[in-house]
Amino acid sequence: MKNILIVGPPRSGKTTLSKIIFNQYNVYSIINMDVIRDGIYEAFFCDIEKSTRKEIVTNAVPKFIKKIIEHYQKYYNPDMYYIIEGDILSIEDAIEIRNQYEVDIIYVGMPNIKEIDLFNRIRENASKYGCWTSKCSDIELHKRCYDIIEQSKKDKIVADENEIVYLDTSLNNDCLYNYVKR
Repeated sequence: MKNILIVGPPRSGKTTLSKIIFNQYNVYSIINMDVIRDGIYEAFFCDIEKSTRKEIVTNAVPKFIKKIIEHYQKYYNPDMYYIIEGDILSIEDAIEIRNQYEVDIIYVGMPNIKEIDLFNRIRENASKYGCWTSKCSDIELHKRCYDIIEQSKKDKIVADENEIVYLDTSLNNDCLYNYVKR
């Protein structure tokens, strides 16, 4: 068993996979980078333009994750395992972290989903739970959906080249459950 980085775009199933692994093995702690990012935005950057906030936090995240890993390795039981997940970490950053520390990477992506299906999935989720997308116009969200799908396609190539587990949730989350059951 190893520590795990779960990366991928918004609404792809990263948190769902984290919960499945947590429930299956019951030895992991989950560190959700999205919650940390939102807390940083709220606490420190509320008066700064949104794109600038995102750039600052995105650039700081890989260093922050490395510090978390170092802290866990130094101060906690080495048998304590963790899952770090969130869409703010790029696949390239995850590979760099993997090369420096003993972690596995799982990429959860949606390269084969139709844009309208992703749009509807995100809107449905926002109406149930509320999230950043509830403030997006339909045009802006369609653009983001297109970008998410295109990034998933590019990241699949990087994942294949770097022997990273890639789980495609374009149709549903069954692959997440199947991955953990194997």
